[in-house]
This record gives sequence, C-alpha cells and structure tokens, in this order.
Amino acid sequence: MAPLFDEDDLVLVRNTPENAVYYPGDVICFHSGDVYVTHRIDSIGEDENGSAVYTTKGDANNTPDRESVRSEQILGIYIAHFDGWGKALMFIQTPVGMIICVMLPIFIVILLFTVPPRIEARRKRTKKQAARPVSQDIADKNAANGRN
Repeated sequence: MAPLFDEDDLVLVRNTPENAVYYPGDVICFHSGDVYVTHRIDSIGEDENGSAVYTTKGDANNTPDRESVRSEQILGIYIAHFDGWGKALMFIQTPVGMIICVMLPIFIVILLFTVPPRIEARRKRTKKQAARPVSQDIADKNAANGRN
C-alpha cells in the first residue's frame, strides 16, 4: 500500500459490522486465506445472490487483486498507521523477542530493589565516618600503636 504505508508499519483498523457499506477508495483490511490484507477498494459488484463483492487493489500494484472480497471477509476500515512499529511487534513475537520482553523488566526490577539500598548504605557509612571527631581518630591510632 505504499506510499500510504509500508509492509513494516503497524496499521490500525476500526472493526465494522458485517452489513457495513463500503465505497470505492475506502482502504479495508480483509482475511484472504491465512493472511490479512489491507488494500483499497477499486470497484464494487454483485455476486449471483445479489450480495456486494469488492475488487481491491494495492496502491503500489498496477492491476487489481485476482479474487474479489466478500463482506464477511472484511475485518474493518483503515484509520491510521505507525511507521515501522509493525516490524517491532513482529520481533516481539519471536522467541528472542519474547525472552527480551520478559527478562528486561525482571532485570530492571532486580536493579531497582538492589542498587538503591546499597547506595543508601554507602551514604550512611560515609556520614558516620565524617561525623567522628578528629581527636577520636588520633586516640584510636595511638591505642593501636600502644601509646597513651
């Protein structure tokens, strides 16, 4: 459907009822075999029962699609798209993507619960050492060396 959107884009589709009316120029998403296709309606016809059938065509294609689309195949009508987001969502569905999406939040939570307490403990030690009087430090050294 370039130039409107590319294959790697995330396309938002508004669901429509089965009895919805579509017009030439509408961009629809429909089920064709085991894939979802988003193409523009090129023309409208009728089948032998008088039901509407739609001839669709991708914007980047020179010819219309071979098979007509029936109303029950249509999932909805295009409303918006997000450049490149489809590729990211497809990656998340891979085993590596799923591992990253599970392990990254766990790693962040572990860091949030372990790093701040260590930083706080270090601050308390530093404050405690800074608060000791200098004379006490000298007395401790003298006691360690055997002087009084």
